[in-house]
Amino acid sequence: MFDNNFYKNLKKPSFTPPSMVFKIVWPVLYVLIFCSSFIIISKETSLIKKVSLTLFGMQLFLNLIWSPLFFLMKKIRTALLVAVLMTIITGITMLLFEKISPISSRLLIPYFLWLVFACVLNYKFLKLNS
Repeated sequence: MFDNNFYKNLKKPSFTPPSMVFKIVWPVLYVLIFCSSFIIISKETSLIKKVSLTLFGMQLFLNLIWSPLFFLMKKIRTALLVAVLMTIITGITMLLFEKISPISSRLLIPYFLWLVFACVLNYKFLKLNS
């Protein structure tokens, strides 16, 4: 699915993690994301729940399209915009989740921090390869 030659030939920032790190981090993050959303879904229906789950779904969609944008379409700049938007929406989602269930918000902290790191990494890829 992905063009490995494209990625291999990119100039990489010195702090680019080895690919094994991604294979470990993402499954852990997805478990935390699932647990967080499950807690919210199980709560009583309210406007804040509907809004927060809508935002949650938006950031999941952005998460889904980031890899094809970056690796398949080779759109590093567009991928960066998606990553920044995903990070902002995740932060807002966390604030809303906090009002419903503080633990659900806290479960997203590692994901949010990883997204911030991913934005910085994506930005550096853009700068090094423009």
